[in-house]
Amino acid sequence: MEKTTEIKPEQTAIKGHLSGIVAYVKTAKKSLTASLKKAIKRNPLTSFLVLLGILLLLIIVGNFLRKPKAAQQAQEKRAFQSKTYVIGSAPTMQLTGKVEKTGVITMVAQSAGIVQKVHVTVGDEVRKGKTLVSLSTSYSGGSIPSIQRQLAQTQFTFTEDTFQTQKDLVGRQRELANEQWQNTDELRKISDKTLGDTRDQISINESILSTISDNLKTLEEATDSADNADLILATKQMKAQYMGVVGQLKQASRALEYQVDTNNPPSKLAELQRDLTLKQLDVQEKSLDLNKEINQLNLRIARVAESLMYPSSPFAGTVERIHVRPGQAVSPGTPIISLTGAPDQFDVVVMVPEEIRNAVSQLEPSTVFIDQQQITSYPLHVSTEPIYQGLYAVTYHIPVTYEAAVHEGENLTITVPLGYPDTGAVTPTVPLHAIHQFQDYAQVFVLKDNKAEAKTVKLGSVFGGYIEVTEGLSDGDEILLNRSVVSGSAIEKL
Repeated sequence: MEKTTEIKPEQTAIKGHLSGIVAYVKTAKKSLTASLKKAIKRNPLTSFLVLLGILLLLIIVGNFLRKPKAAQQAQEKRAFQSKTYVIGSAPTMQLTGKVEKTGVITMVAQSAGIVQKVHVTVGDEVRKGKTLVSLSTSYSGGSIPSIQRQLAQTQFTFTEDTFQTQKDLVGRQRELANEQWQNTDELRKISDKTLGDTRDQISINESILSTISDNLKTLEEATDSADNADLILATKQMKAQYMGVVGQLKQASRALEYQVDTNNPPSKLAELQRDLTLKQLDVQEKSLDLNKEINQLNLRIARVAESLMYPSSPFAGTVERIHVRPGQAVSPGTPIISLTGAPDQFDVVVMVPEEIRNAVSQLEPSTVFIDQQQITSYPLHVSTEPIYQGLYAVTYHIPVTYEAAVHEGENLTITVPLGYPDTGAVTPTVPLHAIHQFQDYAQVFVLKDNKAEAKTVKLGSVFGGYIEVTEGLSDGDEILLNRSVVSGSAIEKL
């Protein structure tokens, strides 16, 4: 695309002013030329000097006019356009589905149970979401899925209520471990000071002991040593006492030296104990996050299981036939109710192999692409048995407002989430083409303050078109999918 330079009003005014100066100089030049011709005839010397001054002035003005223009300001860097992938979303796969337009649907049981109550009669007009039949686990009306949902709800509520308290406890234990380490370090400093005092005492007592030994030797060598027997005995006793004191001080000194030396086991054990405690607390904190997430997912699963016991109308229509009666036992696949009418939606059926069928998420919406439009829809039904040539059917309902844009049997592209949502905090996955692989490391670019920021990551297993990132990303990071960006690039999010 050809770039144009914007001319500012100040530049236009300056150019006009300079053009006026040039015109004025040309007019003055003609006038001065005529005047000089006349003046030269009258006074040649004076006219010559004046002519030199005028030529000097013209040279100065000419140099001014020929000065190069100031360099224009550097253009702003072009912003890169890029789609993003948010950590925490389930991995997706693009599949092809076939359009099936029909105004009749026969609902089948998706869970085994006893028909407790039929809420409609033949000919009733029902709205979308209307509960048609209630199933129970026993003839008395008890429902295990409902109890499991209540249990999951209670567990999640307890986890949510105590989550912050447990987080605070982990934080306090971490502070306690650090305080104990600091206390050990202070005790080591105190012992080091005590060691210095002990060494001073040893030195003093050894000096006294040396004096006593000299005195004892003098007494024993004296000629009247027999007369000084009592004094010699007392001196020996005093020497023995000081030798005992010196021995005790030396023993205490050796113990203190052992304690204050950071290379000895006491210091190393204290440091290892602190590091071990901190790592255990880190694991405990991550376990709290994981436990909360698992309980939340268990609650969602329990809600889905409970909803299977209360089949509801997928669209507004008319009850054409009721296939069951209260007290009847049904199994998965048993016809329950047939609905017809002017449905507000039509079906798109995706045929998938068993491994994809097992991974299709019913907790996150899929995206159906119709005539350059995107429609979100949850799977209405995932078949439990292969339908055609070993393939399983995943059925979606699409609003009838899009009926004119498609034809019966037409193939549509559907982006289907695989796995479960919100698991990015445990093991995030990113599209393979977002990884920039180098010889010694891999990195991705994330969106931060509308700019690209490089993050070094560690990779795990490949899952279809996605790969696990074991380290380097956080929940909520937006991964840039444009491989042309570099660190610091301005980003325009698509």
